Amino acid sequence: MTRSRISYPYAAWCTRHVDHRMQRIAHRVFERGAADPNRRKGFSAAVTRARALLDERFTETIDLDALAAHARLDKFRLCRAFREQVGLPPHAYVTHRRVARAQDLLARGMSQAEVAASVGFYDQSLMHRHFKRIVRLTPGAFARATAVHSRTLCENRNASLGEASVSGGFARRSLPPE
Repeated sequence: MTRSRISYPYAAWCTRHVDHRMQRIAHRVFERGAADPNRRKGFSAAVTRARALLDERFTETIDLDALAAHARLDKFRLCRAFREQVGLPPHAYVTHRRVARAQDLLARGMSQAEVAASVGFYDQSLMHRHFKRIVRLTPGAFARATAVHSRTLCENRNASLGEASVSGGFARRSLPPE
């Protein structure tokens, strides 16, 4: 038995009605999208205030409510505007700042435990996890790589100055007499 196509008398009306509603929805979305930059412009001052606070106190734990109160904006709008302007939500921004500071301290020769405590991570394993995710190297590998790189730079600089006295593989500059 073959099934025949049943035609509804209002099928054409339904199609037109649905098309009209979809056009109205698309128009509303387009209007809101066009108004977004103007509406979000007022949020740039709030994002600037929030970012300044996070930059100033990235080693401390700042909850979202306190950050929103400082920025004088609702926490949901702050998160949305922060992500649009900075590219990261506030917590990820703080984590990236901590990892960047940890890179600097590891390159200077501090131990991993001291670095983790000084940049605001709860413990060394948390720093290790975030460091590896963001930098794609473990903190130990990064410290070794920067130590070798800085040692090579020192040796090259001292050799070019002609003042290097090599002892045990490390280059030392002679100090001027006092």
